Formats: sequence, structure tokens, C-alpha cells
Amino acid sequence: MYDRQEQEPVLMQGFPAEPDRRVTWANWMSPPFNRWGFRNLARLRPTIEVAAGPRPDRVLAHAPEALEALRFESSCGRSVSALDHLQASKTDGFLVLHQGRVVYERYFNGQVATDRHIMFSVTKSLIGLLGEQLIHDGVLDAQAPTQRYVPELAGSAFGDATVRQLLDMAVG
Repeated sequence: MYDRQEQEPVLMQGFPAEPDRRVTWANWMSPPFNRWGFRNLARLRPTIEVAAGPRPDRVLAHAPEALEALRFESSCGRSVSALDHLQASKTDGFLVLHQGRVVYERYFNGQVATDRHIMFSVTKSLIGLLGEQLIHDGVLDAQAPTQRYVPELAGSAFGDATVRQLLDMAVG
């Protein structure tokens, strides 16, 4: 069975799923299995869910812009629309913030705004940004050893490292 729009196999249907349509720890990072795996990692491996606060500190304002037709020249010299690129690259979600407003938000491949999705190295960028904001606000001391904030790091290679060293990824 294939999804008509994408001509990709429909994965993890039935019980048990057919062997060639089964996402496993061995194949979850490879196409086409990764498109299911990135959104369903908690079904493959033990995970914890970190609860969000009772409400956002503030809701981001929306000022929608039509970015679908925005074009750029690809590395092979072709003019490509942003929308075509997002679809061709199998992007699941795309959000553009400009001056504190959401100007574009779009989901693909069955993804919706409330779905969980693995973020890989994007997580480092977000945590780094939040850390730098906390330093700027005087809440976090960049020169303090990390074990001040996370006592469980005491005795590890990270316990004596400073917050700055961790943010700069200068600890092995």
C-alpha cells in the first residue's frame, strides 16, 4: 500500500506491520522509515515527556505573509520556490518568526502543530539561545560550574565545566 501523493510506502499499519513496512531501531533514521520514526520515536524507545507550563508566557502574534512563491536559485542554478523546496526536502514543519511575529507556519506530511517531532541539533540551538537569554537577564552565571545548576553532574566531566564552556561546546 502506498500513499498516492508521495508514492511512499504506508508504514506501521496493521498488527504486526508487514516486515518491509515496519519501522525499527535499525532503520528509523533511513528514508522512508525516518518520516515515521522522527514523529514516533517514543513508540520505538523509552522516552520521558517534559510537561509544558500551564500556559505560554505570551502568545506570539501572527502577521501572515505569503512565502510560498518566494524563490531562490539552487546550487545547480535552478529557480526554486520555497514551497517546492520544503516539499522536496520532506520538511514536516516550517515556521518563520520576524520581529516577534509568526509570519509563516506550515506543516507537511501529516504533521500538525501539536505533534511531537525529534529535533536533533536544533535542540542545541534552542537551549543555547535560552541559556544566553538567561545570562543576559542575570538569572544564569556563565562562569559558574554547571554542577551549581545540575548537581547530578558533580563528579562527571561536565561537573567542573562552566556554563560558558558548555554553551561554547568546549567540553569533550
